[in-house]
Amino acid sequence: MLGGTSGTELPGAVIKVKVPSNYNLETTFITIENVLLEQGYAKQPYDDWLTQQAYIKSNFEVAYDPFDEPQQELMVVYLHFYEGEASQFSSEGIQEYAKLEEALDIVGLKSVAEDQADRDHARWAATPQMFNDRHNSLPMFIPRIAGVLIGIAALLLYGAIILYPAFSITPKIINYFRIPITIKRAIFVLMCSLLAPGLILLTPFGPPFLAPLPIAFLFALLAPPLLILLAISFVVVVIIAFIVSMRIWRSDEKQAITQQSLLPSTTGESDYEQNSKSKKDAN
Repeated sequence: MLGGTSGTELPGAVIKVKVPSNYNLETTFITIENVLLEQGYAKQPYDDWLTQQAYIKSNFEVAYDPFDEPQQELMVVYLHFYEGEASQFSSEGIQEYAKLEEALDIVGLKSVAEDQADRDHARWAATPQMFNDRHNSLPMFIPRIAGVLIGIAALLLYGAIILYPAFSITPKIINYFRIPITIKRAIFVLMCSLLAPGLILLTPFGPPFLAPLPIAFLFALLAPPLLILLAISFVVVVIIAFIVSMRIWRSDEKQAITQQSLLPSTTGESDYEQNSKSKKDAN
């Protein structure tokens, strides 16, 4: 899931390594680590949150997830390779990828192409050149204006299917509880903010999807630039939810005051009679 398109993420590629018949996954991981260390990569602390082991050399990073279930099922290892500070791979990045492939091949870890089994498990494999070709071809087939229109259409569809029902139904649920209006507004804003749309990419080549904030946040952790978009989406939804909450419960408050003013007095006397009695008492 490392890497991306249109410069929103670091350029990413994946070396799909086939586990030899006389190896298991653990042995393969050890062999890969030895190769990376020999190539000058520095081992990084294991990331428990991302379940990722990374190795860094200069502007390049190689990472894999030792607990990835598809790897165990398919007996392969997906080595994510990416280059920072660029919108696509440089010539140095392409050469570095080729050197890694060659070094792995020497120790018996051959790279294989992506197949249907990978796609069935939402996994992928691609070279830096494939990434660059795809990246460069996007403007020809999907003009920027078309991309903007597609994005707007996707947001409108998400709003109609997810946000509008939530904005309509949530107040009715909250009103079942006898709590102060301020707390009602806070609960409403909190619940709606969790539905803020975020962009997720199953592969750096897409297709992109919109998902509610908790799901999108997990994917955004793998591609930090997406966190900025998610934060903007969160702020926008919070502002909209706050405005809606003020309109809903302010109107309810006004309606309650209006209804209370229309109720007859507890003594059964009219306002005129009460005013007359007050004047007599005063005299």
